[in-house]
Amino acid sequence: MNYLLVRTTLEFRRMRTGRAATDAPSARSRLIQLNRRIETVRQFNTLLFFLFGIIFANEILATLRAIQLSAMSLSGARLDIFVPLTLFALLVFAILAFLHGFQWVVGASLQSKLASISVQEE
Repeated sequence: MNYLLVRTTLEFRRMRTGRAATDAPSARSRLIQLNRRIETVRQFNTLLFFLFGIIFANEILATLRAIQLSAMSLSGARLDIFVPLTLFALLVFAILAFLHGFQWVVGASLQSKLASISVQEE
């Protein structure tokens, strides 16, 4: 991700100072491509965050279950009180990951269409 972001920044700086800055149609097309690249990296980063949340919640459930099965508790409060919260977190992260992936696909297709239309206008 860092490589793509640095490359995008360098291309944008080169475009602002170079001959491409005076050619409006090609500059617009290139800016749309750079914007799409940054948006894709941003969406991929967010998707990784959601996947991490799903995996983390699943591991918490497994850990709680293992502690419950292996420990003998003498107190009244048991680890069962954490299970509903962890299940809720797992459910929320799964739903968010699905919605985010769907939004990513729709946004990418819309941006692709916008780029093709702007190229046709030129």
